[in-house]
Amino acid sequence: MAVVREFETLYIVVPECNEEEQKKVINNLNEAALKAGAEIIKSDVWGKRKLAYLIKKRSEGVYVLLRTKGPAGIPKELDVHIKRTPEILRHLTTTVTKQQLSEEARLRDIANRRAEDARLAAEAAAKREAEAAAEALAADAQAAAEPVIDNQPTEQAVGE
Repeated sequence: MAVVREFETLYIVVPECNEEEQKKVINNLNEAALKAGAEIIKSDVWGKRKLAYLIKKRSEGVYVLLRTKGPAGIPKELDVHIKRTPEILRHLTTTVTKQQLSEEARLRDIANRRAEDARLAAEAAAKREAEAAAEALAADAQAAAEPVIDNQPTEQAVGE
């Protein structure tokens, strides 16, 4: 059985491509990864960014991150496909280490706990608001049911 690993491929698409052409390049690379036996974990377009230096006479490029999981031969298959794709300026494929995976899991757990805490706080606040509104309604209803007694002396009684 082949060892399953995770890989990240960061590649830069030429900025002249319109959105439709970019999607086509991304989909073609995703399909090549699937044909190579990879499972696509995520494909994330980072958008157009300024390059640190000129690459093929271009100062900008569209960054795309592809994260895959599969056998060790995937980077080679992707490399062959990328070299045949003129719309891709540069690429780099790295193996995701166990340390990176555990750090991502830890950060994901923290984010999930924070989201759960925020959800619980929002529910508690909504419950308090509902209780306060119910109490205010009950007080208004009770005030409306009581007869109004005017204990203020009239002007005639004061003047006599």
